[in-house]
Amino acid sequence: MESDKFSIRLATAKDLDQIVETHIDAFPGFFITLLGRSFIKTMYRFFLVRSEVVFLVAESNIGVFCFAVGWFGDRSKQRLLLLIYIPFLCVSVLPALFRNPIAIGTKLWARMRAKDGTPELPKNVLYLSSIGLKRSCWGRGVANDILAAFEAKGRERKVSAVILTTDADNNERTLAFYKKCGYKITQLYKQDNLRKMLVMSKHLQTET
Repeated sequence: MESDKFSIRLATAKDLDQIVETHIDAFPGFFITLLGRSFIKTMYRFFLVRSEVVFLVAESNIGVFCFAVGWFGDRSKQRLLLLIYIPFLCVSVLPALFRNPIAIGTKLWARMRAKDGTPELPKNVLYLSSIGLKRSCWGRGVANDILAAFEAKGRERKVSAVILTTDADNNERTLAFYKKCGYKITQLYKQDNLRKMLVMSKHLQTET
């Protein structure tokens, strides 16, 4: 990063292209990344228009290079809202499907058939979906700051905790980061019958 100076603010539609590039850089090889730029952009556009979503970006002189996104309430509500957006998501995945029909088609079919396995989460929480940070900007404290800003949004709404899910295996760096920030492992489960996942949470102390 050319400069250590950055600001954190709410994301806007103008940030979408840079958010997509940040996602691709931060999550190489992830299933959503394999679905291509069109799908990723459609997904994050969906988050931008929802009033219950918290969507923050970190910006410096190089532009947006980090984001944090999540929502108030449990995941079942968000899954219901996603059903409304399914036609747009299906169209946006077509370019990736045409480029690599066997690999993408196989993964999509497996996802549709598999049992999600995600446990129901409390309702009075702020759920953190992901923090995406360009790898060239690691080690500068940006993730700590954007997570703190995200938690502040939860305190404003007086939720009891921030909750997230993350991989249990081969994920030491991410687990160490969240533990350092005060998050504790509360549950282990299997997503899609195979992928070991952890639920982590942090109780929010609200000011009186």
